[in-house]
Amino acid sequence: PSVWVTLSRLHVESGDFIEAERAALKARSLAPGWKTAAIALARALRADSRSGIAALHLGEAVIAHPDDRELAELFGLCLLESGKVTEARAEFRKLAERDSYDPLTFFNLGRVAEAAGDAVGAAECYRTAIARAPRVAAAREALAVLSGRHGRFAEARASLEELIRDRPESPFGFRGLGDLLVDVDAAEALRFYEEARQRSPDIPSAGLYFLSGNKCLIEKEFSE
Repeated sequence: PSVWVTLSRLHVESGDFIEAERAALKARSLAPGWKTAAIALARALRADSRSGIAALHLGEAVIAHPDDRELAELFGLCLLESGKVTEARAEFRKLAERDSYDPLTFFNLGRVAEAAGDAVGAAECYRTAIARAPRVAAAREALAVLSGRHGRFAEARASLEELIRDRPESPFGFRGLGDLLVDVDAAEALRFYEEARQRSPDIPSAGLYFLSGNKCLIEKEFSE
């Protein structure tokens, strides 16, 4: 089964999500209780934007391996991405109870709070993550962009520029500036998105899709 898991990962990396799913299902059929096969299947489905289905498969594995952090975190992310905010919060809170010093758990709790419309709670979680690990770029980006969305534009920009100075190799400060500027200066936002992609070609960027969609509208490519 390990060969099929490796094949699934390689298919995900190459963008062939259907073959990635098939390989992971083969691994799981050979080793039904093996958590690594369940994770491979969930990652293949998640890469194909089917986080809800991934969460259904992971639910069984989480029950079988209740103390496994990797499974629990991936389960929480899939729940969040499929719109099950309450369930995602419960999973990440369990992780926080197990390890109150893990910055990634508090970062994900911040994402959950944002999805629930709780800006104050989200900011508190992001600050906690940063306090645990000051160099955690994703939390610093999220906190700055959150500030910008609530009217503190100058403060947000200064924070993101400081993040770029501190972590010039990281894509997060650049993506954050793109998100901050996308509604006010599309050309400048695009420049920052490209800087982010140079550092991490696969980084998710809703702003790039937004700008691409506007370009298609202008060019009357409505199906695109």
